[in-house]
Amino acid sequence: MGDMKMIFGLIRTLNWVVYIILIISVAAVAPILFGFRPMVVLSPSMEPTYPVGSLIYYKNVGLDDIHVGDAITFTIGSNSLATHRVVEVNLDTQEFVTKGDNNPSIDPNPVSYTRVEGKTTPFAIPYLGFFTQALRNWYAIAVLAVILLFGIFFAPGKKKIKAEQDGEIHAALR
Repeated sequence: MGDMKMIFGLIRTLNWVVYIILIISVAAVAPILFGFRPMVVLSPSMEPTYPVGSLIYYKNVGLDDIHVGDAITFTIGSNSLATHRVVEVNLDTQEFVTKGDNNPSIDPNPVSYTRVEGKTTPFAIPYLGFFTQALRNWYAIAVLAVILLFGIFFAPGKKKIKAEQDGEIHAALR
């Protein structure tokens, strides 16, 4: 009976971990409701402002709202994004000259206005990007779902555990 209690306790603990993961996930994507898009920092080019593995957010703004010193997120190639800081605005060519905070020199290619996805918030949530990357894997989602299902369908309720404990106490008193 003690082994079953330990297994049920483990299932209950894992369920709480899954609930916490779900709450963190909802909190991480909640800014989407306000027009912010999340992005995971994959390179150290913007450290220490945006450490690798952090979750950052960017928002589509008017180009006239982007100034020297602002961090912007822009497209590179067909489906990649980068975030660097604006060091110069060239109105004639409609381009931003950018540089990673941790890079020794400016980026070799200016960012045309058409490639700008948005202005990046000045803060990052450390490590949350690693977490969200892991949850993009269907294996991780499947494991979380199985843990929840076990907790819902197989873990006894408090009354059943209490009844079992009472039964053990009564048996010990006999």
